[in-house]
Amino acid sequence: MEDSPPEPRGDVVMGSSTVCELWFAFSWLLDQLPKLCPVNRLTDLDVLKERFESPNLRNPKGRSDLPGIDVFVSTADPEKEPPLVTANTILSILAVDYPVEKLACYLSDDGGALLTFEALAQTASFASTWVPFCRKHNIEPRNPEAYFGQKRNFLKNKVRLDFVRERRRVKREYDEFKVRINSLPEAIRRRSDAYNVHEELRAKKKQMEMMMGGNPEETVKVAKATWMSDGSHWPGTWSSGETDNSRGDHAGIIQAMLAPPNAEPVYGSEADSENLIDTTEVDIRLPMLVYVSREKRPGYDHNKKAGAMNALVRTSAIMSNGPFILNLDCDHYIYNSMALREGMCFMLDRGGDRICYVQFPQRFEGIDPNDRYANHNTVFFDVSMRALDGLQGPMYVGTGCIFRRTALYGFSPPRATEHHGWLGRRKVKLSLRKPKATVKKDDEISLAMNGEYNNEVENDDGDIESLLLQRDSVTQTLSLLRFRLLNTKGGSYRTCKAKARTVDQLVHLLSHVNLSTQPQ
Repeated sequence: MEDSPPEPRGDVVMGSSTVCELWFAFSWLLDQLPKLCPVNRLTDLDVLKERFESPNLRNPKGRSDLPGIDVFVSTADPEKEPPLVTANTILSILAVDYPVEKLACYLSDDGGALLTFEALAQTASFASTWVPFCRKHNIEPRNPEAYFGQKRNFLKNKVRLDFVRERRRVKREYDEFKVRINSLPEAIRRRSDAYNVHEELRAKKKQMEMMMGGNPEETVKVAKATWMSDGSHWPGTWSSGETDNSRGDHAGIIQAMLAPPNAEPVYGSEADSENLIDTTEVDIRLPMLVYVSREKRPGYDHNKKAGAMNALVRTSAIMSNGPFILNLDCDHYIYNSMALREGMCFMLDRGGDRICYVQFPQRFEGIDPNDRYANHNTVFFDVSMRALDGLQGPMYVGTGCIFRRTALYGFSPPRATEHHGWLGRRKVKLSLRKPKATVKKDDEISLAMNGEYNNEVENDDGDIESLLLQRDSVTQTLSLLRFRLLNTKGGSYRTCKAKARTVDQLVHLLSHVNLSTQPQ
């Protein structure tokens, strides 16, 4: 008869469970303490405008001195992420209230699909109508799908008489734009089939000519390519998934859809058959828009979204190089057109040079009124994130975040602070320390320049006043150096001897300078 294994002792099990419960209680307490005092932050856009966009002595024309911002939008699969959703996100970015010449938008298509490319081209065309309309009538939100789908009075706070007429025209144009976007997959398929049939006929004709010439019969294979509207092969992903043109194996593509605008405003014309709205008093410039699809080859780890962001950082550094970067997913649009300015309020504020990023909260649409499944994430965005703001800032949630470009490059903040004393209560800024005069060698003396006096120098008001009364600049400089040398304390015998020798040389030089500066 085999012996059964010994049963564990009850006190060991009880002790382990007690330790686990204490640890869970301690972690819960750490999670609840920051929530007792969440941080609320407000921005003052009037101060930002007065500081960076108002005429002053350094900026008499009142041009905007706000820094540039590069907006990154990432998408990977047009079948799972509809192109119309991506197009509305791009339109909300192009229409934000920010200096046009300081804004650039980059779309990263990690799937390399022709559908996304042509949808972006259609978006750039429709933006020439939508963006001036938003600027003229202060439209909010500036996502056309969200704006036209609102169930509220769209005439509220609208004072222009032509608003209703122009809104009707833009709404009709947007409906046609949606039809064009939704019909792109079928249009690309028909076009590609027609070109492929033509290529097959050419291949068969070439094969027949080879057979008539007595050459052995060879089978000519024609790849099922995806064709662009100009009659050329799409360098990205083909629907047939051929070699060098599959989802994980294709060339890199960079195409500027909208060129960088000029610094001066450009105003439009009156409404006619080509212009749906009157833009005589509206700036019709559009921000730069770039399509990017990074190169992919088999056998390499492309790191998914992180790799796409790295490719956008390198591309934007060459094309626009904005000091700040905002990254968004293709289904996250900008609800408030002043959001970029509010982000700059934190980055450009006093002490803002030490801020790495500003995380915006997320709001969701299409959720039932009761929110029975907590899809709004209210506890996370409105409670936990505000609580973490008091502990060196909230966490990065993957989208809706403005980064400082130098922080992504790995550079340290421009200024550093050392903590000394009990529990680091005393702070010393390194940039505010005054350099001290040190003896480099036995016969050399280091002097503080640019008016930074050494702490060991005794100030004599009478001598300084006599120095300031000197008329000649060279004589004044040499006299000041002589004064410092004679009043410097400490040092060895050789150092004092070097001082005396230096003083003699200065006196001799002063005598020559005084003689040369006397009027003849």
